[in-house]
Amino acid sequence: MSRTYSISEFEGKYVFITFIYTGCTTICIKLEENMSQVYDLLPSEYIGKDIVFLSISFDPGKDDPATLNKYKDLFGSDGNTWRMARIPEQNQLDILLKKFGVIVIPDGNGNFTHNSAFYLVDRQGALLEVMDFTKVNEAADKLKETLEEDRGK
Repeated sequence: MSRTYSISEFEGKYVFITFIYTGCTTICIKLEENMSQVYDLLPSEYIGKDIVFLSISFDPGKDDPATLNKYKDLFGSDGNTWRMARIPEQNQLDILLKKFGVIVIPDGNGNFTHNSAFYLVDRQGALLEVMDFTKVNEAADKLKETLEEDRGK
């Protein structure tokens, strides 16, 4: 099910983000598989309450809500505590990509060259950490550590 939601829904929560496009047959699949592993490694008491997972498509033209809905099922995303989203307004998308330092280069054939990482945004919406997406355990440990420290405050 697709719906429109505002980024303000995430206010007061950490957000763990990846940038993808569903037409990608290489890196994005690994990126999302790894994100799923991080999700599974996190203690469930944090998920949805302290942190939400968000995969953002930078190909809103092709990645319509129905496509993203199918894609999320491949990785076990529940559409609530882990959502797949698109930003239809190109200027808003560009601002976001720039903020995160995501470089997306269209190849002219419908595919993109892009850099991939895990991004952690804090409760105030500031980018806290950029992590190597190939290091699943390190990313999960970093999240646990950050959330534990935060709860301890």
